[in-house]
Amino acid sequence: MKFNYWLLISVLFCVSACDQPTQNKEEKIVRASPFSDEIKEGLHIFKYDNSNKKRAEINYTKGLKDGLAKTYYKSGKLKQEINYVMGKKEGVAKMYHTNGTLYKEAFYKDNEVTTIKTGN
Repeated sequence: MKFNYWLLISVLFCVSACDQPTQNKEEKIVRASPFSDEIKEGLHIFKYDNSNKKRAEINYTKGLKDGLAKTYYKSGKLKQEINYVMGKKEGVAKMYHTNGTLYKEAFYKDNEVTTIKTGN
């Protein structure tokens, strides 16, 4: 009887532990994919763990980054914007100083930098 009791407790513990989401120390996923843990779909918003401020906004299509991805400093100011087309960088990527001013633009074609333009 004791063995059955411990077996039941062990099984319940394992089942409940398997369903828990995982997080790393830097970020947490605010909206997870409704399809699976492996294939992301739609807009995902990541936040810094020690505050409620956004770390990144990234759109996924069939598990690949697709569309304008934005990352933010802990202050909440925009850090960079990069456009993706089915997982590849395409078009203009903009990088910003912590004070919000644009300091670099990189132009991508098929995931490779074609031109870099620096500002202040």
